[in-house]
Amino acid sequence: MSYYNTTSKAGIALSEALSKAKTQEDKVLTLLEETRDNFTASDVHNVLGLNCPLTSIRRALSTLKSYGEIVRLDITKAGVYGHQEYFYRLPTDEEECSACGCDMTDPDNDPPIYCCNGRECGCGGGPVNDDDKCINCR
Repeated sequence: MSYYNTTSKAGIALSEALSKAKTQEDKVLTLLEETRDNFTASDVHNVLGLNCPLTSIRRALSTLKSYGEIVRLDITKAGVYGHQEYFYRLPTDEEECSACGCDMTDPDNDPPIYCCNGRECGCGGGPVNDDDKCINCR
């Protein structure tokens, strides 16, 4: 979920909030993909210059992390308000796999499966690869 509807928005207002949250996530992910660098929430907020609260950037980072799109490092630095903030970056292939729990790195997996990024096949047969099919449907 990209937007947490804590104020019970409905209709067009909810639709706009969902769209704005998705756009923020896309911009954060694009920044990480283009720079291949490590960023804190404050760093992202400063670099992108978005007209949004810092908490929106934190939400975007948390959502992207929960989707396995980025990983949080164990390294911190003081943010704009003096509190420690974690760094985030794109995951390696192995980290992507461990984020969703698929068996991409299992050498006994035949045929090889690619990281599913948490996607499940419609047949209920388990994780999918890039063609959106599980090992049973290929």
